[in-house]
Amino acid sequence: MGLRDLIGAIFSRQEPRDFQRERIFRAAEFTCSWDAPADLFELVGVEAAQRVLRARSRRERELLGDLSLAYEFMAERLAPDGRFFASYVNQLEQVLRAWLEIVREPELTELVLRRFREFRDRCQIPAEDSEERLQLLAALYEPGPAPIEFQQRVLTSVPTLARLYRIRDELSGGTGPQFEEPMSHLGLRLLQVVQRHLYWCTPVNAITFAGTGGDGTHFSLVEIDGVVSEQSPVVMTIPTGGNELNRVVGGSLREFLALGLHCGYFVLDQISRDSEFDRRLQLSEQQRRTLERLALEFALEPWNEPLQRLSELKRLVYPQLVFPVNADGTPQG
Repeated sequence: MGLRDLIGAIFSRQEPRDFQRERIFRAAEFTCSWDAPADLFELVGVEAAQRVLRARSRRERELLGDLSLAYEFMAERLAPDGRFFASYVNQLEQVLRAWLEIVREPELTELVLRRFREFRDRCQIPAEDSEERLQLLAALYEPGPAPIEFQQRVLTSVPTLARLYRIRDELSGGTGPQFEEPMSHLGLRLLQVVQRHLYWCTPVNAITFAGTGGDGTHFSLVEIDGVVSEQSPVVMTIPTGGNELNRVVGGSLREFLALGLHCGYFVLDQISRDSEFDRRLQLSEQQRRTLERLALEFALEPWNEPLQRLSELKRLVYPQLVFPVNADGTPQG
């Protein structure tokens, strides 16, 4: 696959280039403001982020959009063992070198390429292994929006999720792209299509079905023995969560939905005491009606001793989660 083919493939399923361009600028701003490298800059360093923020020419800004796309394409094609396929690493390097040629800063070029080589040596799968493994694992570990056929398999395997989508459609009165998400006031926005590896810290062996609508926090079903089912635990991923990027919030989808009966789903990443779950008096009438509908539809009961159960789920389920890795080889979750 050549560079043009790579970009064309990305455009066929990713956000428009202007969104990706803004994405790399936001990552650069975050990296420089907080001295905490994000996304691509975890690999190439703060100095590269500083140079990105000085980009002025149209050609350089276009290349930065391509660079963001190439990085995302590589990061999403992650093998189950947390390493990257050599073919995608090489494509990213091509775009990176094209940008550095535009920049024409020898010291920065040497620094960035040295860091990238170190990342490649630690984190990529050997080239002779890449294509074979990619073919074997593509169906199971295809990231991004899942094919419609895969969506149907997930809904068939998890009837509770299929019923949840039907309730969403009934409450909204439609399924078009402009319809109002009826459960967003609870912090439970179902995705139009389930996805894999939605964020850099989303477990690899999880399928994301909903988000809160704030700060990228989202909910995923965890695969057990390579598949999801009614018994799949639910993990909440909090990209801004600091030391706790993932929290297991249900031993099954039904148990997760029952947890939200206390106070909805938007605040689950903020709760640290049992007393904070008892917020039903603070819920709006609309929120209470929607939660009552869920409770009736799925025969749900609020959790007893929520924090004790969350601690138990962490002990039982968290070790089963598979995470992408940082440039230093540590897991991102």
